[in-house]
Amino acid sequence: MKSDFKAVKAVQIIFGAIILSCCIFGGIYGIGINGLTIFFNNSRYIYDHESPYVQEFQQYVSQNNIATSDISECDEWMDYHCVLFCIIEKDGEAVYSKLNVDKFIVSAKNMYDSRKIAKYQLPVNFADGEANVYIYAGYTEKYYLGVIILGIVISILSGAYVSIDVLIIS
Repeated sequence: MKSDFKAVKAVQIIFGAIILSCCIFGGIYGIGINGLTIFFNNSRYIYDHESPYVQEFQQYVSQNNIATSDISECDEWMDYHCVLFCIIEKDGEAVYSKLNVDKFIVSAKNMYDSRKIAKYQLPVNFADGEANVYIYAGYTEKYYLGVIILGIVISILSGAYVSIDVLIIS
């Protein structure tokens, strides 16, 4: 009878530790992802990391006399530079848009929301005129991934600590 009580108590403790771990992960994830998004939207981080790509793309466009309609040449450059997302807008309309979904972490999805990236678009002179370009090459993904990994590690450690500590005391 006493061993059944201990078994039930152990299951309750483990279940409680799992719930605690999930709550800790949810808190770390929510605070971390929102904090990163606020930081990226209110700092020069995105602009500072995007600018070199756009400058190099401008050189490529100029050297090869590329127009905004030359999709294969744009694709070639984007693939070579491992660009995850690129949009070229001319006269307020998207004339080129490429998203490499298989390489993309969903947490960074706001990096291709045109309402949020408009302020980061930089002008590029094409053979057929100027267009605004935004290039995202995954420079924020490592931070989103770091938050996820940190949340998992801390939640597992805290759940294990609580389970072991309570089981030893019992």
